[in-house]
Amino acid sequence: MKIYFYQTDIGKVCLAEDCGSITNLFFATDVTPQNVEICETEIIKEASRQLNCYLAGEIKDFSLPLVPYGTDFMRKVWKFLSEVPYGQTASYKDIATAAGNPKAVRAVGLANNKNPIPIFIPCHRIVGSDGKLVGYRGGLALKKQLLGLEAKNRRRESMLRLRESLIEAEEDRLAGKKGSSIDDVDEMMKKTIMEVTGGQHK
Repeated sequence: MKIYFYQTDIGKVCLAEDCGSITNLFFATDVTPQNVEICETEIIKEASRQLNCYLAGEIKDFSLPLVPYGTDFMRKVWKFLSEVPYGQTASYKDIATAAGNPKAVRAVGLANNKNPIPIFIPCHRIVGSDGKLVGYRGGLALKKQLLGLEAKNRRRESMLRLRESLIEAEEDRLAGKKGSSIDDVDEMMKKTIMEVTGGQHK
């Protein structure tokens, strides 16, 4: 295993690689492995670049070879964690159900906590059944920060899509073309408001 340390917008992190794949992300509060080579390999450097781009709101997804070490059940849970979309959340029960065992909520919670590559495998998107933030290895403040970052960027994208749709509808109207109807535009606005407010619009 090879590791390298970086200073980021969320503090000091350590990235680890083994055989050309990212295996771990350690937060400043984590204990990093001993007797390993400290070396900035190409894949670690690329992982750092993508992490910084994510934290800057420039990318939503990662394109890295990830090899998290764990039991078969843990790897299954981590696979489903990776499928939770950017800017959205799922409950431990949702993941347990997806994994084929709705009663395995506690086991899912354990696997979530043992996720060796947080952020890249987005365990921060998993919340309690009541929507409350619970348990995160990097701390609840960081979990809230990451979810806030994603929510902000998702709202921004929604507003940009609405703006583009309104401009297109106005251009069609001025050109005498049959474009989006008033009802279509109204529906787009309602959908955008729902996304921006997190479903609070009536």
